Amino acid sequence: MSLPVVDFIEKVLGLPRRGEDLFEQALTHSSFTGHPHYERLEFLGDAVLKLVASAWIYERFAALPEGEMTKIRARIVSDATLSAIARRLDLPAYMRFGKAEERTGGRKKVGNIAASLEAVFAAVHLTYGLEIVTALIRQLLETELVAAASAPGAENSKALLQELTQERFGTLPTYRVVGGEGPLHHHTFFVEVEVEGSVLGHGKGQSKKQAEQAAAREALVALERSEPCAKP
Repeated sequence: MSLPVVDFIEKVLGLPRRGEDLFEQALTHSSFTGHPHYERLEFLGDAVLKLVASAWIYERFAALPEGEMTKIRARIVSDATLSAIARRLDLPAYMRFGKAEERTGGRKKVGNIAASLEAVFAAVHLTYGLEIVTALIRQLLETELVAAASAPGAENSKALLQELTQERFGTLPTYRVVGGEGPLHHHTFFVEVEVEGSVLGHGKGQSKKQAEQAAAREALVALERSEPCAKP
């Protein structure tokens, strides 16, 4: 049994009631026969999501090269990320499935949930326009964007932190070596990063550069937690 689509539009997305048929389609799996399903909307929603994410990353992180921007986008538009966001919205409870797909756990499948969320993005775009869907996507993906940009595998945390502090505070971060241990051939550096007089992150590494990157990653997470997401 699925929850009413009107509740999803008004209570979950916080949008005025409009375009119920399109949202119902976005929440309908192809196994639910006799009704339009989400696959065509998923195609459009995937393109909308990538456009919004690409423009956002380009604007937010002006110092990043193309390869790093592509990696960040791949992380935040992955099925794993989208399905996690969809579950936070309780989207699976509003989806419609055929009996066989329901019995085999279709409501819990990552691919189904992620595809439906992309279809929802398409429905928002078609019903309310690009400005509203852009605001919605940015709100839902803000945490994932910062997490992807500051992941342990990211090599540009210092550049990202510089962009963010300039944007938010009009200043640059300051790094300081605060200690070290071990012999010269296997030395560990300890670094802290300060923004506007406050220490926001600590890091350690086999070189000053590694330690600074680690401190920058911690600072990015701290700044993200201190900034509430904007509502669409």
